[in-house]
Amino acid sequence: LFVGRLTPQKGLINLLNAFKLAHGVNPNIHLTLVGEGVEKEMLKKMVIDLELGHAVAFEGYQENILSYFKRAKATVLSSFYEGFPNVLVESIAAGTPVISFDCPSGPDDIIVPGVNGILVPHLNVNEFANAILSMANGEIYFDKQEILDSANRFSLDTIVRSYESVLFEN
Repeated sequence: LFVGRLTPQKGLINLLNAFKLAHGVNPNIHLTLVGEGVEKEMLKKMVIDLELGHAVAFEGYQENILSYFKRAKATVLSSFYEGFPNVLVESIAAGTPVISFDCPSGPDDIIVPGVNGILVPHLNVNEFANAILSMANGEIYFDKQEILDSANRFSLDTIVRSYESVLFEN
């Protein structure tokens, strides 16, 4: 599952190339893209050119994405850079592990390898494909409760307590 804007920053060309490699090994996998953006038509053409039309779905913008997270084996992030990728926190808060490039700023602050996801060396398409396969083939197991627990550090209560401890230090 990919959730986000379909823009150059999100590195979706790399995601589709990684998915093509993974799909060549396991033709039963499926990729759902939820979102809108300037690259949508180009990405649709790329899916056709890669002969993945049967394996990739474009869902457009969705108001409620919780059901997508619940159905997914993993949420993927292929960005060139991020600020704070909320979609990763949303995914783990739903109990769904994540696969992400270790892009500048964000993913390594959220992903706890082996607990809530896989952090792939930045822009390494082959490793991203391997991570997709490992997740899809059940070679890597993530405990749902551990995934959910890993999201607690991003809860409002936890963040407010952190701010209070800094603001009201003696």
